[in-house]
Amino acid sequence: MDKRDVVLFLHVGVVIIGFMIAAVLHASLHSLARAESAEQARPFAALVHRLEPLFPVVALFILGFGAWLIHLDKNFVDWGDGWILTSLITLIVIEGLSG
Repeated sequence: MDKRDVVLFLHVGVVIIGFMIAAVLHASLHSLARAESAEQARPFAALVHRLEPLFPVVALFILGFGAWLIHLDKNFVDWGDGWILTSLITLIVIEGLSG
């Protein structure tokens, strides 16, 4: 196992963690909309309040590990590849819109 494998594992792991946080937030926001009283909404509001600030941190880790992977595989991939540009632009635009 070399450095590239470890960084790839970390990158994919952070992406999975980001999807898990997004799923919990999505379910919590739907539950907030359906709450009939403040008592029903409080636990979900607390969960959203705690998880929402983690998105920029997760995005920075995804970007950092992805850039490190590109650096380690500079013979095979480049910053100008379409799939890398698409993911980079999408990450920046989504974080910019949600910030």
